[in-house]
Amino acid sequence: MNPHFVYNALHNIQGLVLSSEIQKANKQIQSLAQLMRKTFSMQKKMISLLRKKSTTCRNILSLKAPLLTAPLNSR
Repeated sequence: MNPHFVYNALHNIQGLVLSSEIQKANKQIQSLAQLMRKTFSMQKKMISLLRKKSTTCRNILSLKAPLLTAPLNSR
């Protein structure tokens, strides 16, 4: 999540609180919290997926490494 987006959202919520629009501020806080929760959850899933893909890539490279380092046979 972009830090600038979070800063702007918090700034807008602060404006609602200062203008005594408490219900609107509360809704915005709930929306921001839900968005952050989903974002963090997705990040955990993405990290797990990247770890699995990284392991797969390492396995493939370990199988291909002997082929890549073998001298070329010329005729």
